[in-house]
Amino acid sequence: MTKPGEVITQLPMSCLAAFVAKAGRSPESILRPYKFREVGEGHARIICHPPATVLIRKFYKLGKDFKILDSATAEWRRKANSTENKSVHARLLSNIAAIDAFRVHFAGRDFEVLPVHRISCQIGQLVFAASPDLWVRENGEERLIKIGFGTKKRSYVDTLLIVMRRAATLHQHIILPQNAVYLHVQTGQELVSRFSYEGMVLTLTAAAREIVETWPKVTQKPSVLRPRSRAASAGR
Repeated sequence: MTKPGEVITQLPMSCLAAFVAKAGRSPESILRPYKFREVGEGHARIICHPPATVLIRKFYKLGKDFKILDSATAEWRRKANSTENKSVHARLLSNIAAIDAFRVHFAGRDFEVLPVHRISCQIGQLVFAASPDLWVRENGEERLIKIGFGTKKRSYVDTLLIVMRRAATLHQHIILPQNAVYLHVQTGQELVSRFSYEGMVLTLTAAAREIVETWPKVTQKPSVLRPRSRAASAGR
């Protein structure tokens, strides 16, 4: 886990996207889940939706075998029905809903799944990890795909797509603007960025600079700090 005073040099591009789209939220509240990834919201961010993303990758890699989706969602439902943990129950149902929506809107797509390359993009002092959820070939063209499950502001989506395509370009991959895509699972929308990297570079650079300035000030919320034991208190 990152220590409160530690300087950060690399973050996921979702952090930059959240910062650009933060509106009235405080910078500290945006960064806290990324700085403290093993507790609270940060832990939830890691374990909530990725199982659905991994399952979708597996579905395509194994030739669109619907039994893979059936088996996994049945197991998630069994676990959801057997747990008394409301948070775990909600996350499992969320993943099931994501897969159900994916089947309706996107399971018929003829994607040839390619290896997902580790790509990143430096903006200001920071490097942002920018690999897609799926790297595919469709109709003879490579496409970078982010799979979206929840409701996100359009500026968040634009930032993800811009940074992801920029990173691919810097790593010598040829990706056309319309082939960096955000699949919104619940609605069936397929979104591409409204802007170019050049058109948003000042906004992205300013956000990266603010992240660097704010990072050392971000601390855990009191509710997630471990309480002092009685023995430790008695020894003072």
